Amino acid sequence: MNILNGFSVNEEVLGMLFSMLMGILVGIFLWAAKEDPIPLPFLLFVIAAPVSVIIGVLVALKERMKQIEGGEEDAARKY
Repeated sequence: MNILNGFSVNEEVLGMLFSMLMGILVGIFLWAAKEDPIPLPFLLFVIAAPVSVIIGVLVALKERMKQIEGGEEDAARKY
């Protein structure tokens, strides 16, 4: 848990929030492409960036949860 300007910030919550925002962005891209069709290769290119970010964030969250369950954070507090 980090402290940012006096507020406690939970890394897992921020990661999920960011993933949800990227998912909304993908939804907006798909809706816009439905309303005004664009070439499929361009649509895939535009959607690839947020999708890759979502995948990266979820992988990082999974690894972080393993670290927390393994007690790494508790062990670091000893020093």
